[in-house]
Amino acid sequence: MEINYLILAHSNLQQVDLMINTLMMPNTYFHIHIDKKVSLKEIQSHSFYTNKNVILLKRRKSLNWGGFSLVEATLNLMESGIKKSRSGGYFVLLSGKDFPIQSNHKIHSFLADNYGSEFIKCDPLPFKNWNNGGLERIQYYWLGDILPTEISRNFYQFQIEKNLPRPFFEDFHPFGGSQWWCLTSDCILYILKFIRFNPILLDFFKFSFIPDELFFQTVIMNSPFCEKVVNDNLKYIIFNKHQSHPKIFRAEDFESLIESNKLWARKFDITEDVTIVNRLMEVIKE
Repeated sequence: MEINYLILAHSNLQQVDLMINTLMMPNTYFHIHIDKKVSLKEIQSHSFYTNKNVILLKRRKSLNWGGFSLVEATLNLMESGIKKSRSGGYFVLLSGKDFPIQSNHKIHSFLADNYGSEFIKCDPLPFKNWNNGGLERIQYYWLGDILPTEISRNFYQFQIEKNLPRPFFEDFHPFGGSQWWCLTSDCILYILKFIRFNPILLDFFKFSFIPDELFFQTVIMNSPFCEKVVNDNLKYIIFNKHQSHPKIFRAEDFESLIESNKLWARKFDITEDVTIVNRLMEVIKE
């Protein structure tokens, strides 16, 4: 079975090298989108640049938090993966700050044993764990890819205060969840075909808030693949109370990572704690 890792990276490319080297095995390929703000000289200084199993996207987006640019970059990665795919398998969306917490053998065995399942966190909106159920994300325009973040935020709040919502599609129920997922090649093909024939959905989500946590969930859960969804992205992520960004794992988190039974985890930062990554590499190597 083939695995295509789709990687969104924007900094600390040395860590991306470590992740790729750790995940490397036969029938495994890597497609990387690196934020356009990163220089080509910086990219060329890392070993993945000349790795024959790595495809670096030439169409790079300048990524903006909360903006549709993250969805566009992900779609470009999906298209790259489908073009290069040699057989059916899984497509795994990772960030440059992720790392495996199981051996490659265990990862491949788990996915082979569960082939056909679509692993993605998704819940119908309104979702109790999100502020105001998350509906505001699609009801009000977010212009973070067009305007500076502060101006976009002010405009977003103005719409809420003046009660100026925009309608969503009547025949499409919105869903949301974690940005990260592990999907079959059949599901990836469906998504790419669907948006080709339904560009109106792309146009709508271009101006939604944090659409990378909405778009793919909504398409999949309104498709025949909804019956195959497992509400789990197989990734260990911890959000501390009142924090909008995930916890950065350190050496003291080693046991909880290994015992989580997930396949990958985020967030790691070798500039803050390289020990945890070194321990993981030692334990999961084969």
